[in-house]
Amino acid sequence: MLLLPQLVLGQFSDHAHDHELDELLHHHEQQLEFVENNGQFGDRVRYRLDLPHGQAVATPEGMVISMFDPASVAQRQREGILIEQEVQRGLPMRDLTW
Repeated sequence: MLLLPQLVLGQFSDHAHDHELDELLHHHEQQLEFVENNGQFGDRVRYRLDLPHGQAVATPEGMVISMFDPASVAQRQREGILIEQEVQRGLPMRDLTW
């Protein structure tokens, strides 16, 4: 399924969106390619689009767009690597939290 960013904004959104979402939608130039759910996603997902910092999911009820803060994701990754290094040095495993 291909949607032009203008169509995504025009057909699925009745209200204004923020600047980050606009940049995300236009990052892929003129088209966004959704993957049809053939059993690889949850039952409510009809189509899914993975984005650099989030994803868009088409459900029977409408479109859901999730975005992740890149700095928070990078910090969590660094923390996970640190925990792995501690375990390799024989320290007890600790939880990875947000």
